Amino acid sequence: MDNVKRYDSILKTYIEELTTAYETTPVKGMEYSCSIDSERLHYQLFQIGWQQDHYVHLVLLHLAIKPSGKIWILQNRTDILVGKELQKRGVLATDIVIGFRPAYIRQLSEYAVE
Repeated sequence: MDNVKRYDSILKTYIEELTTAYETTPVKGMEYSCSIDSERLHYQLFQIGWQQDHYVHLVLLHLAIKPSGKIWILQNRTDILVGKELQKRGVLATDIVIGFRPAYIRQLSEYAVE
């Protein structure tokens, strides 16, 4: 459970920093926001706004801490290598799962399969 608290703190800080970074380099008509649910352990960065006549509501990054204590990357629509960024912040590679890839692909990565 200690890891969960530590990882919760790391993910909160990371998502807030990413949101601030995206806000400082805005795209016309777009705004960036984050959603942090420390009770259910989900963390999201999303983009909302209008591009001409098209409404955009897009989850750019979605992370979750599963009951196993591992961090699952559930969505990554950025060019950021999130696993590497999390490792820089003290998360073990064996505690990171690239959840938006199938298990047969995950086993080829340096991260956990499940």
